[in-house]
Amino acid sequence: MPIDVKAWQRRLDEHTADGSSPAVSVAVLSEGQVQALASGILNVATGVETTTDSVFQIGSVTKAYTATLLLTLVDDGLLDLDEPIITYMPELQWGDRAARTQVTTRHLLNHTSGIDGDHFIDLGRGEDVLERYVATCGELAQVLPVGATWSYCNTGFAVAGRLIEKLTDLNFDQAVAERLFAPLGLSHSCALPEDALKFRAAYGHVPSANGLDLAPVVATPRTMGSAGGVISTASEVIDFVRVYLDKGVTRSGAQLLSADLITQAWEPQALVWDPSMAQHWGLGWMITEWGGKKVVGHDGGTVGQGAFVRVLPDEQIAVVLLGNGPGVGDLMPKIVGGIIEELSGVPAPAPLEPNGESVAEQPWFGTYERVNMRIDVTARPEGARVEVGIDGLAADSLGTNSFTGDLAQAADGTYLTNAIGGWMPLVPFTLEDGTDGVHFAGRAQPRVR
Repeated sequence: MPIDVKAWQRRLDEHTADGSSPAVSVAVLSEGQVQALASGILNVATGVETTTDSVFQIGSVTKAYTATLLLTLVDDGLLDLDEPIITYMPELQWGDRAARTQVTTRHLLNHTSGIDGDHFIDLGRGEDVLERYVATCGELAQVLPVGATWSYCNTGFAVAGRLIEKLTDLNFDQAVAERLFAPLGLSHSCALPEDALKFRAAYGHVPSANGLDLAPVVATPRTMGSAGGVISTASEVIDFVRVYLDKGVTRSGAQLLSADLITQAWEPQALVWDPSMAQHWGLGWMITEWGGKKVVGHDGGTVGQGAFVRVLPDEQIAVVLLGNGPGVGDLMPKIVGGIIEELSGVPAPAPLEPNGESVAEQPWFGTYERVNMRIDVTARPEGARVEVGIDGLAADSLGTNSFTGDLAQAADGTYLTNAIGGWMPLVPFTLEDGTDGVHFAGRAQPRVR
């Protein structure tokens, strides 16, 4: 049955009133019906009220759109997911010459290419930005062997955007508009920030000494458009998700994507070591379980905005949460998890918590490093400590580049650290070739000493 809109509206109003996220927008799909709610203000400087047709930056949820575009090209016979990308992009630059000949579109979609994944650069607004971006990838480190392990990779989705351009003869913004937004009837979705000015648009907010300030960054650079540039309403994100639940058929009755590729996209392709994110990754989607039920989704974040999508395919339930403040992530289990539990009886997983016991020195303690992140795990008399140094977009989003916290263990044996905010998994691993590393914040860092 549908959710109790009045009750959930009261909860949303309570959350926006506490100031952690000035605005939230929620859309819910259940029993074929979409319900939409909104609360708060889109911009603390203007006081513009949030409505259900307000648009937000959905950040990395964009990756599911980019993956879908690529899958339509597979259906069209223009792309083979397991063919080396250089087949289609012989000009592709890659940090490692051997890896350049091995990496495929599937590696990009399931985050197993192994290349430095946080190559964030702004090359301006020209329509050739992705072409020029790909030319800079020859400078990047091959952090891990191709296909060896999952590690979240924005770089790969920027490259995927350029691949779409090559195969469609359209720039990415045109391709997503013509091949997805139009057939799905997404009239309030766009991929360029100036197009959002046609609508009631949310502005991002970041913490400050006075509470919240407007975010210093207006939008995602166009170079990262295919990794995180889509802007949409909560209801239109639901409309995008529905084409997967409806086996690739749009609401107008057209076959956008084959049922076989829909199945592949939502089936495990790569193991995810970080249990707080997912258990597996599909083709552009994360896959996990809540209470034994399959859950598919994606999260997204830009500077000062956040987006969360969760889908229970077997129950035909989907929930989208969009917000424009640093507290929106804390609302995900309360709002998205709460709505799903109300509709299905399936509770969201409880967050991992320390078991209260100190962690003795372990053989894996040491220094781990990749581009834009360094992790030092050390034993001290007062307890094991974790020091994290970051650069790039993450540092911009969090307002600092150095963090220190404790190392603990959860009841299931997972190592945790509170170095960056709340408790997050820090997972040591060893690859088949003997490479030692840790997974943290979605990234795999090889051991350097």
